[in-house]
Amino acid sequence: GNLEPSNLFIYVDSLPIGMEEKFAKNRIEAKIPYWLIIKKLTDKGAKLVGTEDPKLYFAESQEANQALGKMDFDSIYLKKITSQDLKKLERTELTQQRDKFIARRINETLPEDGIGILFMGVMHKVIEELDKLPGKFKVIYL
Repeated sequence: GNLEPSNLFIYVDSLPIGMEEKFAKNRIEAKIPYWLIIKKLTDKGAKLVGTEDPKLYFAESQEANQALGKMDFDSIYLKKITSQDLKKLERTELTQQRDKFIARRINETLPEDGIGILFMGVMHKVIEELDKLPGKFKVIYL
């Protein structure tokens, strides 16, 4: 494949469609490590693609906030989370719906000769959802 940055499409967990710039800016300013990698790639011409249906994303954010006693959802990335906390955030129906949506979004927006880079949290099963779709993807785990 052609590894030119302009041929890279970056897909990220928790990036609502239509809010890419605002979300990216906040996360880069917060110095979240993988967002600093994303910034380097987009500065070189990679495309950042919104992945989430805003309605599903914000519905699940609310659910997670309640489960974690109103912890700010973005701050989850910045805090040490115990396994007890994670148990409260088990995969829900909403997580499954989000994963299906993200898989469809990748399928629709990744050109045939494009290379997609997917940054996802451990609770997600987007690759399994992609496998159910007709597109032919070669998946390499890093």
